[in-house]
Amino acid sequence: MTFTPPTDNLYKFFAISGLLLFITSLTLPAIQDSEETKEKESEVATEIEILRQEVKLIEDSDAAIMRDGRETSLLPITNINLELEKKQTEIETKSELLNFIEDRLDSDYLFFLAAHISGIFFSLLGFSMWYFKLQRYQDRIIKKQAEGSLPVKKD
Repeated sequence: MTFTPPTDNLYKFFAISGLLLFITSLTLPAIQDSEETKEKESEVATEIEILRQEVKLIEDSDAAIMRDGRETSLLPITNINLELEKKQTEIETKSELLNFIEDRLDSDYLFFLAAHISGIFFSLLGFSMWYFKLQRYQDRIIKKQAEGSLPVKKD
């Protein structure tokens, strides 16, 4: 059995479409990768914190070497500076990824909020127009036919 939306009446179509939009805007964010995205966001934030701690350790060891004057060669300092730049680049990359994830979550929230509000609007509009312009008159006709005051129309 397949579901086909009502096409006999524009008001019914608005009402059913609005309901579908409303239900979809409630269920799709839960089904979508919101939990996975939150886990990824947490993972990236943890990686950034670890990288910042590594940078701090490298900077501390660099400062200790410079302070003690133990090293006479510039090679260890150059290696430390290269490692430091590498870690800072990783931090920047991970920060950009974190910002992208947060922006995606924000845009998804706004999209589903708009769909939610639109669904409510179309449902209310469709059901009210359907009832006030059609259904109550059809109910009166059916009531009169049941009372026997109107002849029953055979199709």
